[in-house]
Amino acid sequence: MRKFCINHPTQKAFRLCHFCGDYYCEECLIKWKDYYYCRNIGCLQAFKVENGLHDHDTSVSKIIIGIDFGTTKTTAAILRDNRIEIIPDSKGRMSIPSVVLISPENEIFIGWDALNHPNRYLNNYITINSILQILGNEEYCNLGSRKVYPHLIIALILRQLKLKAEAYIGDDINEAVISVPAHFNINQREALKQASEIAGFKIRRIISAATLAAQFCTFNISGESNNIAMVVDVGGDNTNASIMAYGDGVFEVKSVTGQNNLGGNVFDDVICDHVQTILRNQFGNFNTFNQLQNFAFRNAITNAKIELSESLSSRIYLPSFIGIGESTFKDLDYTLTRDQLNKLIAPYLNRVVSIIDESLVNASVTLQDINRLYLIGGSSRIPKIKETISLHLRLQPESTYEPEFSVVKGSAIQAGVLSGTVKDVLLLNVFPGSLSILLDDGSSHILIEKSTTIPTLVKKIFSTTYNNQRDIIFRIFENNNWDAPIGELLISNIPPAPKGIPQIEIILDIDANNIIHVAAKDKSTGQDTSLRISSSNRLSNEQVSNMHNSLLEIMKSSQYKL
Repeated sequence: MRKFCINHPTQKAFRLCHFCGDYYCEECLIKWKDYYYCRNIGCLQAFKVENGLHDHDTSVSKIIIGIDFGTTKTTAAILRDNRIEIIPDSKGRMSIPSVVLISPENEIFIGWDALNHPNRYLNNYITINSILQILGNEEYCNLGSRKVYPHLIIALILRQLKLKAEAYIGDDINEAVISVPAHFNINQREALKQASEIAGFKIRRIISAATLAAQFCTFNISGESNNIAMVVDVGGDNTNASIMAYGDGVFEVKSVTGQNNLGGNVFDDVICDHVQTILRNQFGNFNTFNQLQNFAFRNAITNAKIELSESLSSRIYLPSFIGIGESTFKDLDYTLTRDQLNKLIAPYLNRVVSIIDESLVNASVTLQDINRLYLIGGSSRIPKIKETISLHLRLQPESTYEPEFSVVKGSAIQAGVLSGTVKDVLLLNVFPGSLSILLDDGSSHILIEKSTTIPTLVKKIFSTTYNNQRDIIFRIFENNNWDAPIGELLISNIPPAPKGIPQIEIILDIDANNIIHVAAKDKSTGQDTSLRISSSNRLSNEQVSNMHNSLLEIMKSSQYKL
């Protein structure tokens, strides 16, 4: 008789736990010498006692770091000696710019070397940034003379982070918890995980950035119960919201919600368009900006936007910048006011509010239930955004936290939980999307709603839709995206019967890593089939291995510096 994992009923059992005697899949087991032990707390403790191990023994508790891979910068942290440490580089810098630069000679510069390169703005240099925007979408990047998947670009940045962390900690680091935008789908989450593998990391958890920030912000709050906090993360390319209930060491995520193309880079685009319109009205047709001018112009716009968080106006001045014809150059001299900025970003404020409202609906809570508000992400510093969110929630944001590092510190806490450093803390996370099933007759059925707590196991009975139907195809979809099924199951040779009589059981199993297993079983014949849902764009093991080897070669030959 075939055995199945007690934790994942759709997965075939790999071995018995030597201590408790239950069956588990390979993922749920730890091998020590000739025996396997399950990862349940009681068995792990018995495992340690039986083998004379302690919590700090790396045979059981390895070093796991937390990573915040952001649109503009990437940061790592570790929890040790009951203190969260942001991992600096040799110059004391706490983050790595999420930027890769390729020279005409195919030299590759990563992070600070890319951002500070004197020739970065020349036309024949290629700058790659905001890489998360195209991850998981089957798009390519130009890496010098060849096209590569964005996985490799992310891996270059993460590899530099890995080497920096190992130099700081003084030990090998191969495992991590990493943040992800809340709106990321299965394809994008899988792509980030594979990019991390190319860099040399085993990813233990992929968790929404806003969720990690919420856990950090509420981690040291004690003596309170029935608390619900909201974190709104207005970043470079996306905006996310997370609602978390917390108390007595339990952090229960109620919902995670987010949208892409909503953040600081989008606001920069709008301001750039506005200023260029002003310039056309002032100078008429002027020469198109070259790459160097585009970078200088956008940097000036970004700096003005940032300055307006503290001032009511900001002067944008670039001398002899506007080219008219072949020999005439005029100064770009324009003052942007905070009122103008507020009008320019006003259409996007409604989208921020809609994310908040959607998160409240998904969490089944009201505005009155939220008693703490945390704003993170660079664009949350814009006064109008802060004001809009505060007025809508009728709450002032908390000030006793670090918005810049709250995500990475939350990931360090989760890394500490997984490594055994942090005790008596439980994070109940959610699956960010919904999953539905489509039958042959075109009818759709929801398997799980958005923001369902994971791990979760769902069983539902379906039947035939016409008499004597012998085969049924079950198509599974994420977030009602009916154009692209994420998986299919086929049950064949159903005994002839009137429609509605056969009973086909669908079992959906989602674990703490958002890994989805689906099984279908004909209850009359015992015939079954199962699959693990994975990205339709997932790289093969061979591709991951080849990219890892390419990365190592790049590190040898490029101008890479720690």
